[in-house]
Amino acid sequence: LAVALRALGEPGVGAERLRLDVAIDGGLELPARTCLNLYRIAEEAVGRAARRLQATSARIRIERAGPAMVRLEIACDGQDRSARFDPADLWLRTIQYRAEITGGRLELRTAADGTHRVACELPVEINRIPTGEAVRV
Repeated sequence: LAVALRALGEPGVGAERLRLDVAIDGGLELPARTCLNLYRIAEEAVGRAARRLQATSARIRIERAGPAMVRLEIACDGQDRSARFDPADLWLRTIQYRAEITGGRLELRTAADGTHRVACELPVEINRIPTGEAVRV
């Protein structure tokens, strides 16, 4: 998952000229479906940061958020300080949908300094992962 997330900052893969800092809690095991949802949410958010906000860097963090929850947080340095989260934007509806279908929740914030944050908490049924279907991230 970390390798795939880092690739989002490479030209031709995701964003153009976007420095990405990716950090994932060590030892975290997640079902493949959870990894896919985390990746797709990050992909949408990082793409928006690069294209719409003219961001030059972003930070992606994935960590345990309790015994059965995982938290994804993306913060970018968007240069367009007037940009706001518009509920009508397709990217936002897409990540909201991904969070909702898994029983998760989404948080969006824009700080006064222009930093845009997308945070998502998704439930993880860690104890119910059949052998072979867990992915060590």
